[in-house]
Amino acid sequence: MNVALSKFYSRDFSECAEICSAILEREGSNESAWLLKMRALTELAIPKKDVLDMSFSECIFKNNSKSGVSDVAVSCDVPSSGLRNLMKPSKILERPQTGALRPKSSVKVSGGIERAIRSGRVFRTGAYTGRARTVNTTRGRSASMIPGDDGEFIHVARLNLIKYSKRPDIAKCLFEYLCYVADDVKSALDLSNLVAQKQETVEDSESKANIESKMMLVGQDPWWKLQRAKCFVRLGMLREAETECNEAIQLQPNTEIYIILGMIALRSDQPLRAIRIYDNGLKSFPDDIELITHKAQVYEDINDLAMSVSLYKEIIKQDPGNFEALASVGAFYFHDEQPEVALQFYRRLLLLGFRSTELFNNLALCGYYGQQYDVCLGYMNEALELCRTENAADVYFNVAHIFMGLGDISQAEQALRIALAYDSNYFEAYTNLGVLAEQRGDTESAKMFYEIACQQAPDAFEPNHNLAVLTYRLGDLQTSYQLANKTLFVFPNNANMLKLLKDLEHYFKST
Repeated sequence: MNVALSKFYSRDFSECAEICSAILEREGSNESAWLLKMRALTELAIPKKDVLDMSFSECIFKNNSKSGVSDVAVSCDVPSSGLRNLMKPSKILERPQTGALRPKSSVKVSGGIERAIRSGRVFRTGAYTGRARTVNTTRGRSASMIPGDDGEFIHVARLNLIKYSKRPDIAKCLFEYLCYVADDVKSALDLSNLVAQKQETVEDSESKANIESKMMLVGQDPWWKLQRAKCFVRLGMLREAETECNEAIQLQPNTEIYIILGMIALRSDQPLRAIRIYDNGLKSFPDDIELITHKAQVYEDINDLAMSVSLYKEIIKQDPGNFEALASVGAFYFHDEQPEVALQFYRRLLLLGFRSTELFNNLALCGYYGQQYDVCLGYMNEALELCRTENAADVYFNVAHIFMGLGDISQAEQALRIALAYDSNYFEAYTNLGVLAEQRGDTESAKMFYEIACQQAPDAFEPNHNLAVLTYRLGDLQTSYQLANKTLFVFPNNANMLKLLKDLEHYFKST
């Protein structure tokens, strides 16, 4: 047991969990090993999961449900129009990859909801969607402490939450395990409700209740208020979560409480209210980096890029090694047609020891647009060496873009086909293949690639624009007219589509 404790304090949680598993196999009723393993598994899961991230159902129904109290003329869900659409995507689903993972970063789902329903798990969250399993009763010790046949450490359904709610030394650890590892928010909320009930008494009458247990039993511990708010957010009960956060602020102000309140406002599509909440938090905690970061993200979501970048620069002054601030400022200067300045920020990340596919990819693109082709190719080779299956398509697409700029069309086409081999739904690759086919005079292949791209992304601007122009040249005026209207809905002020639509309307009126 001492070795397991040593591994835990040295943050070798995997080895600690293995040692505790061996102890539990020999001594099944060893509660200390059970508790230590639960803490080790929780510490392993915390960096990989954000309990405030949007659930699968919220991602699906986000565009179909509105709170009805959103800010007028200011919304995180409405993309901007005009030239900015071409310079920088404005919606979360289209945000350029900075290399910094955010809580609102969207997960790419292949296959859609049908695949999720057919599979046993969703997003590796640990929440089963398939058939429930039956278990046999076990006597001699707590059934919840016996590992299941599927490798599950704790049988959550068989936990006696009332017993554990009377033990403050275990209740908090078990709550975090239910939230982060088991991903059973309902059971975690039930545990917190039991802890907060005044009528619950201490199980062992001989033990003396300390001050902490009394405070927990009356529900006045701000930690429990904060955790209950997180559970309510996960369950979509935003008003209850806001009530818990307000009560927690009265007991003990905390930056995390203001962050949750801001997220509740964003879930209700009220970005200006979220900014006011972060400002109130900064009054109590001046120059707090977490609050400033979330405030900058909100300004970025509502397309106030100047204010967002100024806040990120303020973060860099306080913490020169802040990864997200450096990456976000670099992305801003890149889209602002200043690749040389963006290259300096990305190189600073490289000097700080960060190595990732996204970083080398952005370095290569900055070198390419800055006409530093030797540097560009070197960074792109590093990106190809580090790329994985999930981001290889993006890297090869950028390789094709560089080859097209250098005039090597055959290599560009080969890179685009490799990108499609990694991701067959990559509509940008189909669009560029159509452009290359149209340049060499193969209009049939170009039309086929454009149509596939439009099927993959019906609301994308480039494939609809190119297909509208191509069908106009081929004489299919009715299809061209429909595509032109569809393209103008995405980008209302596009000069090419306005001229094309005017010519088509003039032709239809004259005939």
